[in-house]
Amino acid sequence: MQNSDNENNTVQQREGSPLSNIQSILLYGYGNTTRRDDRLGIDCVTLMEEWIALNRIDFVTCKTSPQLNIEDAEEISTYDIVILADASIDDIGGVQFSGVEIEETAAFTTHTVSPSHLLKLSRELFAGNPLVYLLQIQGYEWDFSEELTQQGEKNLQKAVILLKQKLTEFQR
Repeated sequence: MQNSDNENNTVQQREGSPLSNIQSILLYGYGNTTRRDDRLGIDCVTLMEEWIALNRIDFVTCKTSPQLNIEDAEEISTYDIVILADASIDDIGGVQFSGVEIEETAAFTTHTVSPSHLLKLSRELFAGNPLVYLLQIQGYEWDFSEELTQQGEKNLQKAVILLKQKLTEFQR
């Protein structure tokens, strides 16, 4: 379940590890780069990767992929914080940042894994306990093209600003 009001609850799940002890963050953008705004998650992480390198931030790792995969459960288990960036078809007001909680009914297919199920696998199979957040970026068109829509581009810029703020908060 994604809930923008549950960040404090998510932090509390991580007993004995206040945010001041954060040592590793994974920014993971996913989507289809040939389906217009579906590429928003990947583009967001790509832009952040440039900013992270420019600012010599060494505790953040960036990764992109067409989709979340079961194999990612092991990788995310090794991080303190994981931020998943993805395009959203929902009307979310442009950008939404929310904590990911485990849903007992979370399901997967070989084609798709939900953020909730990925977190569940990370905990159950690899004893991982990352704080996982979902950054959703509202998209508008999904036809075959490698160009973002104008509104998608605006939301991408909002997402980058928000991620920079979040990384600054996590550094404190």
